[in-house]
Amino acid sequence: MPPKPELLGVSTINEKGQIVIPSEARNKLGLKSGDKLLVFTDKREGLMLAKAETIEKITTEITEHMADWKAEIDKVKEDKTD
Repeated sequence: MPPKPELLGVSTINEKGQIVIPSEARNKLGLKSGDKLLVFTDKREGLMLAKAETIEKITTEITEHMADWKAEIDKVKEDKTD
């Protein structure tokens, strides 16, 4: 079961379209002035912010394992055709 999302505060969009990330969230996630955040949508009107470095780390780890995963998938496909 995936971990339950944690509410770390509430933000309001100002007239310039800017938001303030609550201090509890900044402290817990180690966010500081100048950090770059990527903004994602799930196409359901929600937003997700993530540190660029975090997304880079995740994509690097996935890329490193893709060849192994592909080999395992190919084995499974071969077993189904036998």
